[in-house]
Amino acid sequence: MGHIIGTTSRLPFTAFEVKILIEAMENGRSKGRDLALHPVYVNNFEEVVSEGVIALSSPLQLQRDFVFVKVNAGRGFFGRQKAGYASFIGSVMGDEFTPGAVFKSWMVAATSIGNVYRGMGLR
Repeated sequence: MGHIIGTTSRLPFTAFEVKILIEAMENGRSKGRDLALHPVYVNNFEEVVSEGVIALSSPLQLQRDFVFVKVNAGRGFFGRQKAGYASFIGSVMGDEFTPGAVFKSWMVAATSIGNVYRGMGLR
């Protein structure tokens, strides 16, 4: 995790992006998914989110941890800040993560874990 934080130029997640994540997680819970905030980061969630990192865990069903990092993607033609959302996958409570997809849309990134559940035969 330290390597991910040390090698990325991050932007803070906005309140709207956190709301999207919460809604995606609530939708997943209604389908019986065990996805939750990573237990290590629950107590300092606001601090970690302000540093551009969100860590999630599926300890029983997928036995995986997921990390999303909001990365600085430069400035657009009119000077607007652009962002990307890099994903990383690791074993539960492990310290090593494998890079996953980089998303241009937080909506797509936040709902992407649902694809993993479906790929594993879960609802």
